[in-house]
Amino acid sequence: MPDDSIYTIELKPGEEANSIFIQKVNYELFDFEAFSEKYDYIHSLVFEKTIIEIQQLLLDGIISCIDLVKYYIYRMHQFDNYHAMISINPNIINEAEIIDEKISSGLVGELFGTVVTLKDTIGFEALPTTAGAYVLRNSKTLRDANLVSKLKEEDALIIGKSNLAEWGNCISMPSLDGYSTLGGHTKNPYGAYEVGSSSSGSAVSVSLNLAMSSIGTEFCGSLIGPAGQNSTVSIKPSLGLISGDLMIPLSDVLDTAGPIGRTVEDVYKVFKVMVGSSNLEGSEELVKSLNMTEKLNYSSTNKVGVYHSIGEDMSQLIKDFENLGIEVVSINFDHVDWKDYDLKPIIEYGIVQNVKKYLNHPDVVCDLKNLEEIVSYNQEHNCVPYGQKVFLDALESKHDSIENHISQTKNLCSSSIDYLLDKYNLDMLLSVNMHLAALYSPAGYPALTVPAGYKDSGEPFAMTLVGPYLSDIKLLETAKLFEDTYAYRRPPGTKLFEYK
Repeated sequence: MPDDSIYTIELKPGEEANSIFIQKVNYELFDFEAFSEKYDYIHSLVFEKTIIEIQQLLLDGIISCIDLVKYYIYRMHQFDNYHAMISINPNIINEAEIIDEKISSGLVGELFGTVVTLKDTIGFEALPTTAGAYVLRNSKTLRDANLVSKLKEEDALIIGKSNLAEWGNCISMPSLDGYSTLGGHTKNPYGAYEVGSSSSGSAVSVSLNLAMSSIGTEFCGSLIGPAGQNSTVSIKPSLGLISGDLMIPLSDVLDTAGPIGRTVEDVYKVFKVMVGSSNLEGSEELVKSLNMTEKLNYSSTNKVGVYHSIGEDMSQLIKDFENLGIEVVSINFDHVDWKDYDLKPIIEYGIVQNVKKYLNHPDVVCDLKNLEEIVSYNQEHNCVPYGQKVFLDALESKHDSIENHISQTKNLCSSSIDYLLDKYNLDMLLSVNMHLAALYSPAGYPALTVPAGYKDSGEPFAMTLVGPYLSDIKLLETAKLFEDTYAYRRPPGTKLFEYK
């Protein structure tokens, strides 16, 4: 497998990257002193609870949506130094009041009262959409992205925007996971460990109970990596199931949004709504082929192929699967001809062309209209502390025969996975964290991660499942069986690691 370690900036344990351009989260609209007396009571009811459990509390009138959003904002303020958030929806209290009224009337959507954070690459009319970049700090969308509209139609509450690795970790080389110029450095609540890739703020917001769910995005491990590193659940859906409308892109042949939650059922509940958001031709047929049910059943998975990642102890994970009655066989990727594998031209092309398309979208408000202007602005204002080498390389790249290269890369990756599935009669592949992202992402195949324990140091350990195209439900069902059997997730301790 390709070695991507050279692309990451290494910090010493507990070390934090700072930004002079950091945009502090605005808490001025909220009266924390007035709510503090109620906090402990609400906390005892909702901390670590599932969406369905919290919805029952709302239906029974034990708590209100206003209580709920105030609780999560209180926690955002309490754990502000973890830099999980970039901004808070200024209208959230009024929106919570509206959902409370709908609950009283009995006419509510599937996600009523579900408090959600959005990665700050997803268009949301009430707040800027910045990708964590100073240059986009005032950029807005004139409407919500399609997937956000769908969430709101089902009465979800969008509480704010989560931090991320700036521009999805594709501006500097090397880059720093979890860092953005506007949002600062997102930190892992379990200790001085890697926070994961670009959807880091989304994963931390869920792990710290700052929200019930979050929507992140991925082009190559950006959902799976952070979710695993912060002991949460996420699915990177099959490409094409979820709308990419009004999302700041890296590559439209790699990018997809996906949900992050604390349980598989929570992720599935949000996923079901999200897959109805795409208006692309043929998307309705794709959704129908998933055969989604109201609740997940246990999977009929019989056999998985385990990829032994270097430096990872897989023995307990293998035992766990065998104890579920699932056969586990070892696999490798010796059959893959890596000489033809290169994501760099695909990403560079996307950064130039797809970003230009986004900036010139009629529903996007931004003074800058292409990558050249962004690069010039960054140079003039000296607002990219780690440089913008990826942007500069993208502008110099000729993008010759890019369509052929995209097609060849997709075929290489999909055929490499299909070969193993067919050769060993496997239902899916088993690995840890984002170690198979270099294959499943270009293939457009789904991946799912779920907590699988903790290392001796306390660092979260996560297993990842990868399946063929449109096997999303089977991955979710297998993960549910694993989660219900072992229930490995533990919330970060009440005395969290103190960063210097």
